[in-house]
Amino acid sequence: MKDIDIDAIIVTTSTNLHTEIILKACQYKKHIFTEKVLALSVEENEEIWKAKMESEDGIQCSVDGFVTETNGKRVSMCGRRIKKRLAW
Repeated sequence: MKDIDIDAIIVTTSTNLHTEIILKACQYKKHIFTEKVLALSVEENEEIWKAKMESEDGIQCSVDGFVTETNGKRVSMCGRRIKKRLAW
């Protein structure tokens, strides 16, 4: 992530690793695309949101990841909160 020639990253790891990777990418001011769910909890989503606002770079999460049948209500709640923040 320290490479200044890399502007963006794509996070395709297990969801439990998303927050750590995204926060590190924020430190290096990278644009981020992540699939599946953004994070496992509302608190992690808030932490990511704060870090991205401070870094002023973009983040995008695939929309189909906000609510999935296997992840259930908790993911749906996180997704709704993110969507509300993004004014979708």
